[in-house]
Amino acid sequence: MNVLFIVQGEGKGHLTQAIALKEILEGGGHCVSAALVGTTESRPVPGFFLEAFSGTAVHTFASPALSYTEGAVDLKRTIRNVFRHLPAYRRSITYIRTIEKETAPDLIINFYEPVGGVYSLCYRHRPPVICIAHQYLLFHKDFPMPSHRWLDRQLVCLNTAVTQWGAAKILALSFRPMRAFASPGKVVMPPLLRQAVKETAPAREDFILIYLTHYSLSRHIEDWHKQHPDVMLKCFRDHPEIRREVRVDDTLTFYPVNAALYPGLMGRCAALATTAGFESACEALYLGKPLMMVPVANHFEQACNAADGALSGAVSRTGFDLSELCRLKEVHRPDAGFRDWADSASERFLEEAEETVYFHRPAENSVPVS
Repeated sequence: MNVLFIVQGEGKGHLTQAIALKEILEGGGHCVSAALVGTTESRPVPGFFLEAFSGTAVHTFASPALSYTEGAVDLKRTIRNVFRHLPAYRRSITYIRTIEKETAPDLIINFYEPVGGVYSLCYRHRPPVICIAHQYLLFHKDFPMPSHRWLDRQLVCLNTAVTQWGAAKILALSFRPMRAFASPGKVVMPPLLRQAVKETAPAREDFILIYLTHYSLSRHIEDWHKQHPDVMLKCFRDHPEIRREVRVDDTLTFYPVNAALYPGLMGRCAALATTAGFESACEALYLGKPLMMVPVANHFEQACNAADGALSGAVSRTGFDLSELCRLKEVHRPDAGFRDWADSASERFLEEAEETVYFHRPAENSVPVS
């Protein structure tokens, strides 16, 4: 089976999910012939992804991204930028079609990329598409969505619906087993964790690991550190200009995102504090680490993730007050059930991919985009 990936490039989560699924597919005797990654000028493809896809063609195309102001999501600016770049997104759809024709895949897997969803809708004469993301649980009746911020909720649900346009199957990643979706074609699935994480032997050293999805949040870590200089902190951030390790003092170090270094530190840390991305939270739960999830301000998806994570043993908070995490790490007990759930991923994803190719055939009509 020849597979083409379309991946949203914002943050680390969808990229690491793609790495994990590539490992699973290749372990099952299949081939990922190429990856198309949605990027912006300020958000290139990170090195850890290129390294993991060494030997596989990686292509980039223009894609929407969230805009931030002072570490918070700026909704108005995000919407303005989307409309400003519509011609570029139109060209992206045509480019995806070109790569699809060149690689001739049997299956396309879309990791929550909205341009990929529009592509799937426009071109019906193509291989079947599977969509994978935690966000598809937004449409599950048991998912704990915050009841306030109605507009944010509608916009996130709209974006999520766009990413799944034209899909033959939708795989919703979950912290835990849940009852089946009411609608056919949607399946609750375990998280996708890289082999490097699964092979990490958990230990416990006396430091707190931190992962930030936006570098501007670093100041919150520095502010807490000034009040608690005796607590060892190791913090990863995706800074667009600082691509090196920054040692602030003996107990605070900032690191660039590094897929080789991060799993090892995750395995040895006493606890993890993170902006509320799904993937980092799952890695911590798998390794039995106490977990604090702090959603980025105005980031509705992360607010949902934090509420969901709280049902699986995480602590959800609105700010990086690590004092509570310092207390939690002394009494925390890992949940073995999460590890069993995550370890079932390989068999389940292979089964879903192979079944989709076997039972679905591309439609005969297409709507070309010039």
